[in-house]
Amino acid sequence: MSTTTVIAVAAGAALAYCIYFDYCRRSHPDYRENVAKKRRAKRAESSKSKRGGGAVDEEMMKQFFVQQMQLGQDLMRRGQFEQAVQHLAQAVRVYSEPSQLLQLLQQNMPPDVFMLLMRQLEQDVTQ
Repeated sequence: MSTTTVIAVAAGAALAYCIYFDYCRRSHPDYRENVAKKRRAKRAESSKSKRGGGAVDEEMMKQFFVQQMQLGQDLMRRGQFEQAVQHLAQAVRVYSEPSQLLQLLQQNMPPDVFMLLMRQLEQDVTQ
């Protein structure tokens, strides 16, 4: 027998085994049920990630919010208003109730800095 014949027979045997294995897998009584479970789990995972991913993502967002607010306040104390406004705008974007936060910031910030913040937020919306 030539080498090509041996290789062809081996490849045919491997292909036949793959087809047999797939047939056995698909004819197993629990196959459809297992496939359905995997699809349901995958859908639940994807919908969970679309909704925000759960408590871990919420906690990360809270930490990010607090960090951005602190950076903005520190920069405002130093007189670096443009940079402070950028950090405060990021905090407003991730906050769950931005209108309430804006009202609070309006009461506690100088009017010219608050106007800079509003302009930054408008630019972010238009982009």
